[in-house]
Amino acid sequence: MVADTISPDYDINLTEFDQTKQ
Repeated sequence: MVADTISPDYDINLTEFDQTKQ
């Protein structure tokens, strides 16, 4: 994910968002 390269803390949001998509 491109957002993962922006900030390590943002990875936390990606994890929650990924669960939302599922």
